[in-house]
Amino acid sequence: MLQLIATILYILLIVTVVIVIIVDNGDPGRKFAWLLIIATIPLFGILLYFLVGINYRHHWIFNRRHQKYTDIFLEGTSKDLNALLFGHEADAIVREDFRPLAVMMGMKAYPSVTSGNDFEILTHGSRKLELLCEDILSAKESIHLEYFKFGNDEGG
Repeated sequence: MLQLIATILYILLIVTVVIVIIVDNGDPGRKFAWLLIIATIPLFGILLYFLVGINYRHHWIFNRRHQKYTDIFLEGTSKDLNALLFGHEADAIVREDFRPLAVMMGMKAYPSVTSGNDFEILTHGSRKLELLCEDILSAKESIHLEYFKFGNDEGG
């Protein structure tokens, strides 16, 4: 019975560490290397991962540096500009069904909408292509495009 419990805990530990490595937003090659190490020598690989594989200081250093730059920016700008850039007064004018999208666009910390702007949510590839052609034809100097494909669809 004790051996069964130990085996289950061991498997849960391996699965948990593998999930943590997979959802980490680090280098894919590094993640694959750690998964290979854990698959080859599970217990020692997990121990190694916890000792040298996780950069515990990275998040702390990044958050501290980001806060420092935010504080410098806030000190050097007016209250009106700070309210425009970091306030959420305009969130109430967004239609109820579009609010989750507005929050996502603003990454929850910064304003997602400001007054005087207009946007269209594109749900069909044909409409997107039509607008893209219009923008290309009306361009005066240059065009910069960046695309991300998240799945297989008709537009892609």
